[in-house]
Amino acid sequence: MSPLEREGSAEPEPAPNEPAPNEPAPNASRLDETLRSMSRGTSVMVVATLLVVVLQFFTRAIVTRNVTTDQWGEFNLGFSLASLLALTAAFGIPTATARSLAFEQTLEARFALVRKAIYVSVPVGAVAGILVYVFAGAIAAPFAKAGQPSLTPVFQLFSVSIALTMLSNVLVGIFQGLERAEPYAIFIQIVNPALFLAFTAALLGLRAGFEGVLIGYVLSWVGSFAGLAVYTYRRLPPLLRRLSTKEFTGDASGRVPFVALSVTLFGVAALSYVTSYADTLLLGVFRAATPVGEYSSAMTLTRLLLVGTGTVTFIYLPITSRLRRQRDFEGLRSTYITVTRWMTLLAVPFTFVFFFDARFSLAFSFGPLQVGGSQALMILVVANTLAIALGPSVSTLGGLGETRLVLWFTVVSALSNVVLCFVLIPPYGLVGAAVAWSVARLVFPALALARIYQEHRITPFGRTFVRPSLLSLAILLPVFVFLLPRPTLIWLPILVLFPLVVFLGSILLLRCVEPGDLHFAMTLERRLGPVARPIRRLLEARLVPGSVVPESLPPRRPRGPPP
Repeated sequence: MSPLEREGSAEPEPAPNEPAPNEPAPNASRLDETLRSMSRGTSVMVVATLLVVVLQFFTRAIVTRNVTTDQWGEFNLGFSLASLLALTAAFGIPTATARSLAFEQTLEARFALVRKAIYVSVPVGAVAGILVYVFAGAIAAPFAKAGQPSLTPVFQLFSVSIALTMLSNVLVGIFQGLERAEPYAIFIQIVNPALFLAFTAALLGLRAGFEGVLIGYVLSWVGSFAGLAVYTYRRLPPLLRRLSTKEFTGDASGRVPFVALSVTLFGVAALSYVTSYADTLLLGVFRAATPVGEYSSAMTLTRLLLVGTGTVTFIYLPITSRLRRQRDFEGLRSTYITVTRWMTLLAVPFTFVFFFDARFSLAFSFGPLQVGGSQALMILVVANTLAIALGPSVSTLGGLGETRLVLWFTVVSALSNVVLCFVLIPPYGLVGAAVAWSVARLVFPALALARIYQEHRITPFGRTFVRPSLLSLAILLPVFVFLLPRPTLIWLPILVLFPLVVFLGSILLLRCVEPGDLHFAMTLERRLGPVARPIRRLLEARLVPGSVVPESLPPRRPRGPPP
């Protein structure tokens, strides 16, 4: 097997259908550890996801109703480019740190890795912010249009947020490597959008206009980064001491040098940005700011589906790395189905509403001037949901150590997006951009899934996922096609909850409850007490026959440093 296909491996992998020589037999304690990490992270992320959806909805609604359509497009152009520059400045350090911590078990090695990540990222982030401010005019030049104001002030203000976004991602990546999702959920998904909403509403109330929106966005990153930095200073050292061991345990053949991992993942991050935002930027080059604003509104609703799924994959990357170290590929295969179902469950309710009520969704969220993106929204949400149903294949492939393949797959995805944008945007505008993004969005996880299935027979298409999905579609499609009422504010909660109830009911009816689902209910019971006990008992009764029942959860660990 070529080095390209198996980076960092010191020994050959067994054939897919042969037992691995060092692969331990699955045991309940290891499965319980995995499910505990997943359920703890997911329970935090579910709450954060609900809050961020509400916060983003109100923020976007306030902004789009107080600025012009052109200004809304300018804001999204600045936001898109700022995201690229923050990813570029990070140079793959956040994800490289998250994966490397799974292979550094001693306290000294983990502290050294954390110091390396912080010492490199701080000066790089500062230099990146300064360079963007100085060269804002050159950055804005390709987007200049006759009769429209320059975007230079937009990029100058966003230069501060670029540096803080990059540094925040590094700190969050450290906690991600320790299988802790709380800092990401609290500071990136709750504090940041909450501050953006508060500052923007206050500045718009003071009649600061579009400049107030830009300043509010920058101040939100100042506040959230300050809180995250204090949290890291207080909580990270005791967490490292508690979770670290005195010696390395497991299979080290999946270890990849940190520098090589950072360089490779830098390419992945930069090209992933191209896949995510090239359509928006090229639409801004070929068309005026108004279509960019309409397309950005459609993409904003589409990315709401990625908020919940992204939180699940966030915690799954370090879990994959740990299972690779333990050579627990059977555990990886079983948890992959569970994670994919959770991701799909979070996406399905909004997918049906956004597709069948695209114009209403855009008008309700951003005002009637944004309904021009309705066709784009329908294309985007279908492709996005199909990609979600493929599972966290990219995170899995990266966690397994095949980062070079992830890079090559990212190249294919990014090239497909850029080529299709040049071909489709000039004649078709928003619809062409949506098709380009959709193809790229599907290609990336599909290639990664094909690889992990070839190597380890990992696939989401087991009976506990396929059967409930087919039953849910058989019920939901006729209802939304033939019986859908005229959308109004009163019907909106019902339209969102109905797909969720149908999907959950299908899982229970077909007795497709996985151990991970039960462990999630046990986590809720531990946090909420007897209120959640009926949920746990119901899931226990509908557990897949022959499943390994999770062990009972340990008592809640007291706060504060370990003794």
